[in-house]
Amino acid sequence: MKRRIAFVCYLGVSLLLMGFGIRYYFGGELMPYHLEAIGVPWETLPETLRFMFLLFMNGVGVGFICVSAAMLVMLFVPFRRGERWADLTLPGIGLAVSGMLVVMMCSIMQHTTARPPMTMVLVTCGVLLFAAALTLLPCCRCSSGRN
Repeated sequence: MKRRIAFVCYLGVSLLLMGFGIRYYFGGELMPYHLEAIGVPWETLPETLRFMFLLFMNGVGVGFICVSAAMLVMLFVPFRRGERWADLTLPGIGLAVSGMLVVMMCSIMQHTTARPPMTMVLVTCGVLLFAAALTLLPCCRCSSGRN
């Protein structure tokens, strides 16, 4: 039962990362908090800057899509087989990406008036930690000799 709950948690995080990746890759304009951070309306930016900003955002989107795809493959193959390395790798990858986002968002909030979606990223970190605890920590009933 614990592995099924962890599976759903990892699946949700993976799909969320995929959604962000698709949004960032196919977005034709910066996110609202990006625009607030730079403090200039999108239309007033020179075309070359708009191109570069979108290129950077598209690159982040590709990164999210790749991380999500890797997590999904690990989830549906080695995790479902019960391979221990997947129990360690899934939260490791997810927390590495989410942790990086927390650091970057904190920096944005410290240096600008923008408010990125920090709550969503923190909830994602919590879900990853919860799923990791389910698969990595021993079962209290099992370790006390009861089944």
